[in-house]
Amino acid sequence: MSPIINRGDLVFVSNRSAVGFRTGDIVAFNLDGAARQDRPTVHRIIAVVDRGAAYLTKGDNSATDDSVAYAAAGVSALTRDHIAGRVIWTIPRAAAIFPFL
Repeated sequence: MSPIINRGDLVFVSNRSAVGFRTGDIVAFNLDGAARQDRPTVHRIIAVVDRGAAYLTKGDNSATDDSVAYAAAGVSALTRDHIAGRVIWTIPRAAAIFPFL
């Protein structure tokens, strides 16, 4: 997500989304069966598909979307169940101060 969010930034996520997510939202998500299950991936939603039931994401600094990661996890797109929430706030480089979080 660089240059918006960098490794070591502390990210605050809200999972309160009664209306769902929109294109452009930055979200934190986990994919079952994918690498790095111990920490969420933070990427931007680039498309809302299946009438709002699924989402396609991409990192701002990535050349391609996340479809390869989805395939590795056995899904074609993210669903609400994969998404922890929308990024609402960040503190640059603060994770170095709070390594236990």
